[in-house]
Amino acid sequence: MHRGWLAIHAGKSRDWLEPGDRTEYPDMTFGAVVAVTQVTACLHLAAVKKHTVPRAYAWVADHVWTIGPWCWVLEQTVSLQQPVPCRGMPGVFDLDDQTSRAVLGQVRLDIPPDAPGVTTELEQGVFTYGVD
Repeated sequence: MHRGWLAIHAGKSRDWLEPGDRTEYPDMTFGAVVAVTQVTACLHLAAVKKHTVPRAYAWVADHVWTIGPWCWVLEQTVSLQQPVPCRGMPGVFDLDDQTSRAVLGQVRLDIPPDAPGVTTELEQGVFTYGVD
């Protein structure tokens, strides 16, 4: 299970939109990285519903977005001022060097150099994330 920093990508598809969504959300972004976030826990839905997760995560059981089988707990989410165009892929994927640099150029995070899931070496253009 992954823990560490992830880029949040808004897909290009508009098939899931409800009638009126484009009017209600005229500035909705598609086909771009729109934020970064830190995955701090990965909880199995069955454990959440049975209340066998650490007490710090008790709130997850009743959260509207608790959908399983796995629940990622996200913290320190930072929206990008300017979405970074990016071709998405199903599941978790690595960003290319150019996209990595564009994303990292917009965020100021206190990420320790040895943090799991991220390398902030801008000269290498690496901002990797994935399932460990």
